[in-house]
Amino acid sequence: MRKCEVAIIGAGPAGVAAAMQLSRYGVDIALFEKGSVGGLIMNANRIENYPGFPDGLSGPRFVRLLEEHLQRLGVEAISENIENLSFDGDSFALRSENGLTMANRVIIASGTIPIPLPSPQIPESLTSRVFYEVHPLRELEDHTVAIIGGGDAAFDYGLNLARHNSVSILIRDGRAKCLPLLLERSKAIDQVRFHTVVESVEESGEGIEAVPKGSFAGSWRRRSRRCDLAMLCKLLPDIVSIYRQFTRPPSADARTAGTGTYGTTSIQLRCRRTDNGDIFQLHIDYLLVAIGRRPNLDFINGGLRNRMNDLIDDSKLYMIGDVGNGLYRQATIAVGDGVRAAMEISRSLIGERV
Repeated sequence: MRKCEVAIIGAGPAGVAAAMQLSRYGVDIALFEKGSVGGLIMNANRIENYPGFPDGLSGPRFVRLLEEHLQRLGVEAISENIENLSFDGDSFALRSENGLTMANRVIIASGTIPIPLPSPQIPESLTSRVFYEVHPLRELEDHTVAIIGGGDAAFDYGLNLARHNSVSILIRDGRAKCLPLLLERSKAIDQVRFHTVVESVEESGEGIEAVPKGSFAGSWRRRSRRCDLAMLCKLLPDIVSIYRQFTRPPSADARTAGTGTYGTTSIQLRCRRTDNGDIFQLHIDYLLVAIGRRPNLDFINGGLRNRMNDLIDDSKLYMIGDVGNGLYRQATIAVGDGVRAAMEISRSLIGERV
């Protein structure tokens, strides 16, 4: 069993900032991260509002800087997934696949998880081509990707992949909700294709289907070093379906690597233009879903959920970063949250020792 003064769940910008500040105060901490340091910031195409970086920096570059900073301070992120967090009235118990950790205080910086596509029911053979984060696809070249969503994340993902691929962004309610500069940058890409409002088609279960790769005309294939970015407005995912599987799916290794041979199956989207009712087909290699996120709190014990507000008021439990910031999901805000939580804990500990 491991014991510490403060346990931090999540090593994104908020959790890393809290860990760094607490380590400066000499507080005994345990920083847990189930994935990699940086969390969702790895998805960012470019971070342009972080003070001190006037030229901006990519998500992966920011992650490397976070890792270097932790190393310099001697803080190690523990690679464990916290599966259950509970409180016994005196201390917190954090259970992972590797055992138990007891802590007097807990900082939850677990971020958010994607909201899944409500439909279609994606058959197992195609799940390896449907993603909810962009970083596994960063190394793709000469592929076609459709992105469902109209917010900052969808457009940022599109710009990220657009360097070497053909990208279609499908906006679910007909109106882009992203930052204007992201929309303008998307429009500025060579060979941009815009479509009038479209919706998915459901005819005898048809909406999205798997087809053998190479069996269709290459009108949607990338034709130059720049991408074709098609803006398809108003996809209605609640009536989309996937059916018919013609070929074997790509291997698990291909999905994990994000490069190399991707198998022989493609996804076919059947859509209807609402301006004239015409039906057309969009053939893609991958589907990326960015329709929203929710706080990652599934690991919290039911009994603790009923006491969370009291524990927060008592400065025993802290919620920082994206997990508690709703729509205000920014690295700059998350870092401030982490530093503030660390300072409050330090002052509280000093008071207890006096």
